[in-house]
Amino acid sequence: MAWPLSLVRSLWEGTSTPRPITGHVEPASPPDALEIDPEGWLVGAHVELAPSVRHSRLSVPEPIAIVWHYTATDHGTARTMARRIRTYRRGVDRAASWHVCVGHDGVLWQSVPLLRGAWHCARGTIGGRRVNACSVGIELEGRGDAFPAAQVNAADRLVRALVEAYAIPREQAGRGHREFDPARRSDPGPVWEALLPGLLASSYSR
Repeated sequence: MAWPLSLVRSLWEGTSTPRPITGHVEPASPPDALEIDPEGWLVGAHVELAPSVRHSRLSVPEPIAIVWHYTATDHGTARTMARRIRTYRRGVDRAASWHVCVGHDGVLWQSVPLLRGAWHCARGTIGGRRVNACSVGIELEGRGDAFPAAQVNAADRLVRALVEAYAIPREQAGRGHREFDPARRSDPGPVWEALLPGLLASSYSR
């Protein structure tokens, strides 16, 4: 069962009422296929939608870059974090969200549609535009020291879908959080940065 577009539109229009987590994995064909619907939601196997109210407008028609992060949390925490960022209390909660969190187990947790801006990088610009207003923010569950095969394969699926749906230049698909805030951030870290060129080569060669 697909998400009704009326629910997604109400989220875009700024409602503060969180939508329920689907708890549902929608099959795709072939089994590893991942698509992006016209509203910017992922459709495919091992996708969990946990819509958040923490988003804003993009300054471009569609994203032009991918910025990588890690959660700095333990294995199995993606679900809890996805639930936590569904709501936002100004002055109480940290203003942070992601588009997609890639779990250690290969599950893709999507909280913000890809045609909206997630709050993943507070500083810096890309092509003169604020990072949050023009890029996809991807979190990798973990502390950046190891990435299981299931997680790497899921990230590859995600990048392939992004490349197919949007005209993201290859040189903008491997940006790291630390580039924009080096004094405070080190993610996604050297291990992921070593893996990323091969992953992008695979994604962009298809």
